[in-house]
Amino acid sequence: MIRAVRGIVGGLVVAAGGVATAWLSAAPIRPVLGGRAVVRLVWSGRPERIDECRRLTDAELEAVPAHMRLRVKCEGRTVPYALRVVVGDREVFLDTLRGGGARHDRPIHLFQDIALDPGEHRVRITVERLDSAAAAVTADSLPIEGTNAVGGREGREAEERARARREALPPRLVLDQRLRIEAGAVVLVRYDPDRKALWFDPGG
Repeated sequence: MIRAVRGIVGGLVVAAGGVATAWLSAAPIRPVLGGRAVVRLVWSGRPERIDECRRLTDAELEAVPAHMRLRVKCEGRTVPYALRVVVGDREVFLDTLRGGGARHDRPIHLFQDIALDPGEHRVRITVERLDSAAAAVTADSLPIEGTNAVGGREGREAEERARARREALPPRLVLDQRLRIEAGAVVLVRYDPDRKALWFDPGG
């Protein structure tokens, strides 16, 4: 009986939490902003990875377990980006963006609100790579030799690196536009990975 009562109470607490969350999500933002407006940067993008690669000698390859052997060994890192927001002639936000995870090799997930007074503003948003993309030797510059299992795996690794490069953020993104924004309004800034460009989504 006690367990049943506890179960009912627990269910009511969970349900109440869900209702509260839904209410807060749907609540108008105007009272919270105090008559101001918001430009909300909400997007994800994969940071560029810089690899430095070299071809292993036969002796080095023999020391590696057979199932882990790759003739070309690459060591890489992802680059950070500077995010800068300027409204009119005034810089209102500056930050460094890094990929997620302990090694910063996962996508960047950005959620940042910029509060503005209602009216017309020129908003300039810049995302710029901070680190050089020049690598000493890339894997693509080293030919894949042979058609054995090692060569086949190297081919798959090369394809994966090429895919990651295609999906990576470009070295520089700039969004520069005049906006008229009403009190309590939220204008979203999104990233289009196909066009590799930032864009304003006034409809949210």
